[in-house]
Amino acid sequence: EEGDTNRTKGKGGGRMNFFVYGTLMSEEVLRVLLGRVPKQTVAILQGYRRFSLHGKSYPMMRKTTLSDSVKGKILYDITDREVKIFDLFEGEEYEKVQIDVVPILSTESTTTPSASSSSPSTTTTTTTTTTMIATASIHKDENSPPSAIQCYTYINSQQFADTFAHLLFDKEWDLHHFTANDLSTFLGVCQSFVAEDCKHLVPLF
Repeated sequence: EEGDTNRTKGKGGGRMNFFVYGTLMSEEVLRVLLGRVPKQTVAILQGYRRFSLHGKSYPMMRKTTLSDSVKGKILYDITDREVKIFDLFEGEEYEKVQIDVVPILSTESTTTPSASSSSPSTTTTTTTTTTMIATASIHKDENSPPSAIQCYTYINSQQFADTFAHLLFDKEWDLHHFTANDLSTFLGVCQSFVAEDCKHLVPLF
């Protein structure tokens, strides 16, 4: 879509950047869902807060005040096919919206697929520098934070927030805790999802 600043151009046409803040931060989850790990960097979303949910392996994110923030990741150059997978994966509990996030570029690292291997699970970690900004379209709105990048993200729908409000508790969802305690079971759910819900999509190769 012309003028959509969160799209970049690649061989597959227009591609989109996504901010993820929960289970999609896991490289293992991305490999199962997409068959690859997209280029990524750590980023901050201001004005939102992430909560844990009792009995759930995924978090809820709510818009709060500018003093709150959520640390997540920008996934760059997501293809149209991969967007469809994300849409199906998130389901009706989430709404896809545009937000501005600020990448953390000084001390974090970015993960990219290894060019020397055809295996989608082979990755290379390199130090992120300020050149990372060049890989995504910069949102030029003067009201946005400096160097903000416009991305899509999935926000809990109001119906979901109301339904699961009783499960919310004042504790930050943690990726390390998820990886140690819930990842193995969650990967099985992802594998079943890909096999059943994504079989109508065009194959990767």
